[in-house]
Amino acid sequence: MGSIGGLARDSNDHWIIGFCRSIGVASAFNIELWAIYTCLQLARDNGFQKVQIQSDCLKAVTTVQDDAASSNSNYLVRAIAKLRRGHWDAEIKWIPRESNRPADKLTKHAHEAQHELLNMNYSCLRRHQKTCFPS
Repeated sequence: MGSIGGLARDSNDHWIIGFCRSIGVASAFNIELWAIYTCLQLARDNGFQKVQIQSDCLKAVTTVQDDAASSNSNYLVRAIAKLRRGHWDAEIKWIPRESNRPADKLTKHAHEAQHELLNMNYSCLRRHQKTCFPS
């Protein structure tokens, strides 16, 4: 079973929102694409005008940055390309795995979400209170 997690920070590196979701059976590559797609959706839905998505999967980053992403055979790559064409600045950047530990920690909460998206604020996650998670 695959799961994803991520978080948004402001330009001062302060936590804004985190998320996690169990996505079921998928390849490692598609799990990374689901994470990027979900980050973009969350950013768009929260009205962010400028975002930088960071992923530790170089293959996913280079695939979605490719000029031909909008005609890629993978539906997630096409969906990401479509979201990136919105009226905003959406950069996708590769980072080393050790720099991605906060997102990896959020992924561990995905079992609580089953297949629904859990949005979390920083204080809830620090206290590990289940009441902070939607039911």
